[in-house]
Amino acid sequence: MSRASTQDRRDRYLPAADPAVVYVPATLDAASSPAVRQAIEDAATTGTPLVVVDLQRLNFVDLPGLAALTGARRRLNPGQHLMLSHPSPRIRRLLRLSAAVGDPITRNHRVGLIVPSSNTTVETEIPALLRAQEGTDTFTFHSSRMRTAQLSLANALTLAAMSERCALELTDAQCDALAFTCLVAVIGSGGDYLGVQRRVAAAAAAHAGLAPVVSTAGALIAALRALGAQKAAVISPYVEPLAHLLNRFLLENGIEVVGQINLGLADSHAIAEVDPHSLVAQARRLDLTGVDALVLSACVQMPSLPVVQSVEDELGLPVVTATTATARAILLALGLRPQVAGAGQLLHR
Repeated sequence: MSRASTQDRRDRYLPAADPAVVYVPATLDAASSPAVRQAIEDAATTGTPLVVVDLQRLNFVDLPGLAALTGARRRLNPGQHLMLSHPSPRIRRLLRLSAAVGDPITRNHRVGLIVPSSNTTVETEIPALLRAQEGTDTFTFHSSRMRTAQLSLANALTLAAMSERCALELTDAQCDALAFTCLVAVIGSGGDYLGVQRRVAAAAAAHAGLAPVVSTAGALIAALRALGAQKAAVISPYVEPLAHLLNRFLLENGIEVVGQINLGLADSHAIAEVDPHSLVAQARRLDLTGVDALVLSACVQMPSLPVVQSVEDELGLPVVTATTATARAILLALGLRPQVAGAGQLLHR
């Protein structure tokens, strides 16, 4: 993916700096919807590129009210966009159902990231991928951090426990989806990624958080299965004990590692400093005979996004990373079909 094309996509989907905001009342029905329609039309006449319809107060909407919201795009001028912001989970579900049979509407999705405190990559690569998603929906990103500087078995259980505290914090931000992004915490505590996702979801639900939860570990398995991969080659930054656990985790989920390069790095900061272009040479070293897919980076902290597409094109083999797999899982959790160009066929199928 070229830097220019990536920037073009980021600019296209970032919200406008000075939007016009329309506030919807608590009840949107046949009586109140004409005033909302008029307010949207008035906002459009300001010439703003973005009209935000704030739904934070809305707790009841009937069919005329839904029609007012889903038909609001027709009241905008060419080049203007509509964003429905702060809907409650119940209102969001109604909007999605109505959008499926009516006019498409722009939504902003709040993505909660549960991140090791020393990670400096995931909050760069995942936003870049989601902002390159085709369509008019937008994304904002909200992080809570688990304190660690080393990727080790000793830290795995501690990290998994801290994830519940992070879920509580992200519940306060009313996120639409949560992603637990530490693969090591899962494979080092038994590999039960579904159990980790359930615990995070339960911690959020205890404080009225209704967001779906994904994990990088589960996302990697789901991505390889989606590609029909039974045999994979893997490039990881890990030391041998962690690499061994990764192999076992993949095998227990039906994926055999038949080729592997491990960089032997334990320090999280050193992993973040790996030059993604060096992964091209590493990939060329692998014997890919009989391999169904290449995991170019098995860790969200090891940068890889700039070379995913070029490596896939060169090798003629599906290329997955921990980050592209996580981005795919987030999009699916939000009810969106992944359509991200330039990051491998996994995200543009």
